[in-house]
This record gives sequence, structure tokens and C-alpha cells, in this order.
Amino acid sequence: MSARKQALSWAGAMLAIAVLAVLDVVPQEVAQFSVLVLPALAWLSIMPRSRCCAFSQKGSA
Repeated sequence: MSARKQALSWAGAMLAIAVLAVLDVVPQEVAQFSVLVLPALAWLSIMPRSRCCAFSQKGSA
């Protein structure tokens, strides 16, 4: 799945939680907690794994 599709999926999940909280389907505490957790999970899943070692390449001084 491309990064754009992953980002749209995460955005849809965040919007769905917000709408469900407004309709009192999801408790308010869950919605407030998801505002903090979902963006962090989205960032972790969308970022490529190879960037964490960008500074340890040979030949860079």
C-alpha cells in the first residue's frame, strides 16, 4: 500500500472516531485518547524503515 493510501486510511479512522464521539457511540475519553495515539501510530506506520539509519551510511563525514 502506498504512503498516500495509508495516510488517507489513518485520516479516515481519525474522522470516524470524531464522528462516533459526537454521536455518543464512543466515550469521550476514548476520543480524547485517540487524538494522541492515532497520529503517532500513523506516523510509525507510514514512515519508511530505512530512514532511521540515514546517518550511519559509509562515506559521510
